[in-house]
Amino acid sequence: MAQLEHVRTSVLDIAYEQAGPLHAYPVALLHGFPYDPRAFDDVAYILNAAGFRTIVPYLRGYGATRFLALNTMRSASRLP
Repeated sequence: MAQLEHVRTSVLDIAYEQAGPLHAYPVALLHGFPYDPRAFDDVAYILNAAGFRTIVPYLRGYGATRFLALNTMRSASRLP
C-alpha cells in the first residue's frame, strides 16, 4: 500500500506516493496530462513485488500537490 508523503519546494508543496522497501532502489514514475498516479498502479505493484521502491508524485497541482504562490507558472499556461 502506498504512503502519501510531501516535499516542500520554494514554489510547490508536492504530494507523492511511495511504496516498496524504504531502502530499495527507487524508481520515479512521472505522469503527464491528463493522467495522475493511478495510471501507474499496475506497474508500481509489479516493481514493488520485484523489490523496488516506487515514488509517484502528483505533478503540477494534481491531488494534494499545491502551488505556494499565485505567480507560479502553471503547466502550459502564462502567469496569472
